[in-house]
Amino acid sequence: MSRGLTRQGKVFAEQMDGESLDVFSPRCIAPTTGEMNKLNGEVDEFVRFLQQRFSTPPHTVSKVIKAGSLGKGTAVRGSADIDLVMYLNNVSDIYTLIRLREPVLDRLQEAITIYSPWQRRISFKKRTPFSVTYILDGNEVDLLPAFAMDHTNDTRNRDLMYKHMEAVAEKEGMSFVAQQFSASLAPLQVTFVKHKDESVKKVIRLLKKWKQERGVDDLRSYTLELLTIYAAKQVGRQISTDDLFVKVLGMLRDIRSQKGMYFEDNYPVYPGQPGSKFSHSHPCLLDVANFYNDMLHGVNKERVSQHASDILRQLQR
Repeated sequence: MSRGLTRQGKVFAEQMDGESLDVFSPRCIAPTTGEMNKLNGEVDEFVRFLQQRFSTPPHTVSKVIKAGSLGKGTAVRGSADIDLVMYLNNVSDIYTLIRLREPVLDRLQEAITIYSPWQRRISFKKRTPFSVTYILDGNEVDLLPAFAMDHTNDTRNRDLMYKHMEAVAEKEGMSFVAQQFSASLAPLQVTFVKHKDESVKKVIRLLKKWKQERGVDDLRSYTLELLTIYAAKQVGRQISTDDLFVKVLGMLRDIRSQKGMYFEDNYPVYPGQPGSKFSHSHPCLLDVANFYNDMLHGVNKERVSQHASDILRQLQR
C-alpha cells in the first residue's frame, strides 16, 4: 500500500483534491478543543445531576464512568456518542443487576422527566432492557446500570469479574455473558482505547466518519476501534494515516476470512483460554474486555465487505 494511494481519490465529501487523510483528519474530523471542553462540561454537569438523584435509597450509585467515544477520546467532530455507566452500590453479581435494571431505568426516566434542568435540550430516544437513551444537545447519551465486585481496587475487581463470568457462562452459556456483562466492563474498554497513540485514534475517527457517510450501520463504532488497534498491532510499527486506513479497509473487505482476532494479553486471569473457547473456523473479533463477546456476531459481513471494496476501488482510480 503506497502512501500516495489515498491521494489519488477522495474518500470524504469535504476532502480536497490531493489532500492526504493525515491532513484532512485534523482539519475536518477531529473535534476542536473548544467543542470537547464544552461537551465535557455539559456531561460533567449531567453526571453530577445523576449522582445527586441517586444519592438516596432504594438505589444509590458509587460512581459514574464516562465511556463511549467521549471517554475514549475517539469522538468525531459534531458527533460524540456518550455512555454513562452507573455503578450501583450493594450489587455484586449479575443476577442482582438483572433484577434491578428495570426499576433503576424507571427511576432514571422519572428523574430526567421531572427534575432535569435541561428540559428544552434533552429528549428521550429509546429504551432497551440494558439502557435508556437520550439526545442531549444533539449528542446521543446512553445510561447504563452496572455493577462491580470490588469498588476499591480495579485490578481485583477485574479478576473477580472474570471468575464470575466463567461460572455464569458454564450455567447460562456464552451468549448470556456476552450480553449481560459488557456495561460493567466498560472501564477496561475505555482504558484500552483511551491510551492508544493519537496516530491510531486519527484512523479510528476517519473510519467512524466513513461509517456515517456511507451508511455502514452493520458495524459498531467500538468494533472499528478494536479492528484499527488490532491492525496497528499487526503492522508492528507506525505507518502513515493513509496506509493504516487502507489496511483496515482491506481487513473489512476480507472480513469473511478474518479469523481468530483477539487480545490475549488483556485476559490475564485465563491466559490462552479465549483461543480455546471460540472456533476460529468463522470470522471473529473478541471484545478486549469481555472475551465472550464476538464483535462480528450478527454483522452482515457481505455488505460490509462490499462497502469496503467500493471505497478501495475508488481510491485506486
